[in-house]
Amino acid sequence: MAINLVDTWQCWWTLRSSRDPEEMAMFHVSTEANVSGQLAQPRIDAIFDAMVAYWTSVCLTDFIVLGNELEMVHINFWDTTLLVPGWRELSRREFVAGTHVSAGDPLPNQLAIAITLKTLETVPGNRQSRYNRFYLPYIAMTELAAGRIPLGTRQQILASLETLNAAIGANLTTGLLVVSEKQALGFGTIEASVGDVMDTQRRRRNQLTEIRTAAMLS
Repeated sequence: MAINLVDTWQCWWTLRSSRDPEEMAMFHVSTEANVSGQLAQPRIDAIFDAMVAYWTSVCLTDFIVLGNELEMVHINFWDTTLLVPGWRELSRREFVAGTHVSAGDPLPNQLAIAITLKTLETVPGNRQSRYNRFYLPYIAMTELAAGRIPLGTRQQILASLETLNAAIGANLTTGLLVVSEKQALGFGTIEASVGDVMDTQRRRRNQLTEIRTAAMLS
């Protein structure tokens, strides 16, 4: 069932690299906003708890270490009162430095694991509206299969995501959504998938100050 954009929330994680302090990363998923008849704050708190638990569970998988610190989680809502409607922060939970640190030795800074969410519902418009994607940054793989992400790792990532989906979808609300701003709608019935090839994020690479070494060639 389609949900209006104004009835959806974005759930954001903000992370700081534990190896390179000038680099940070953010990623988000979407869910249904607070439903009628419920108090908003208990749902917000429950979502924040689920987000922290997800970050922790991914960090504790057999093959992944997120070499970073979770600085903040926050929720955005679609604000129609703005001159140009858009996302605005509803609530945040910040953490004292050192509270949620996962010390690892990540692979090169711009590498990430891409997770694709696809709705199996009928979506009007173009095919792209059926998909959302987010990226797990600061990956340190203790085992690679010929340079690719092993099956066991991908299965653990999806298991952690299913736990998140169930947690934030409690109390008569929908779990994760695929949201299309173009359609101004959110859709449930989600299939999640993870490929075995590492992805890259150019915007994270661009945050780094590169030190270059040069030599004259004879």
